[in-house]
Amino acid sequence: MSVDEMECSSAIGGKYAHQHVPVNLRRIIAAESASNDGLAYPFLSISIYLTVEASKREAFGKWFLVGWLCKFSNLLSMIHFELTLPLS
Repeated sequence: MSVDEMECSSAIGGKYAHQHVPVNLRRIIAAESASNDGLAYPFLSISIYLTVEASKREAFGKWFLVGWLCKFSNLLSMIHFELTLPLS
């Protein structure tokens, strides 16, 4: 768990947050935290692939494939979240 996630969870979760932080603000904070982590992933993963793969071509190929698979799974997660989250 990153520091941003820990800060986010204390700001949007728990009894105090549910009583004193408006729902819309809690959702915005959660979305910012998720997008912040999502923006860092491509840069971290390409540096790892370039370090461990034998060629740049293979590294970028795997990075592209895994990146799109992660984006697709994130999209499915967001759809599931929107369908199951009760609007309050």
